[in-house]
Amino acid sequence: MIHALDHQLHHAVLDTFEATFGKRPSQEQIQIQTTRTEFEGDRTVVVFPLAGMAGAPPQVAADRLGKALVETFDWIVKYGVVKGFLNLTLSDESWSTAIQDALTDSWGFAPKNSKSQVMVEYSSPNQQAFAPWTLAEQLSWLQCSQNPRSGGARGGEGPNHQ
Repeated sequence: MIHALDHQLHHAVLDTFEATFGKRPSQEQIQIQTTRTEFEGDRTVVVFPLAGMAGAPPQVAADRLGKALVETFDWIVKYGVVKGFLNLTLSDESWSTAIQDALTDSWGFAPKNSKSQVMVEYSSPNQQAFAPWTLAEQLSWLQCSQNPRSGGARGGEGPNHQ
């Protein structure tokens, strides 16, 4: 879902940068990230690598680019600049469309006969924290919950208390 929005935003930034500053950055120069929670916005464009090409300090380049993006694309509703970071707020409709597109049957699947590889990471949780209780521990906990002064097998606390 976010990949589709970022792809759309990536091309919008490329085209708008070229229209605003007269030069087209390479694909690799456009960096889009999730906006940090302490700032307003949905997606952040890192403008530092583009400032030289824009011929302006990062903050000025970000402000000009943000203004042009909001004026050009109705799905970008607001922008804010923090140093060389351009924080963009996307419309509710753009998120809704992305979610609807993600719910299609083909989302998340590689095309048939594709040779792409997928890496699946496995993270093992702390086994001690999720170990099942023995019957004695369960009975002791029940007894403790009825009589808090009894202590119980695990000190009178709830599941997995250590």
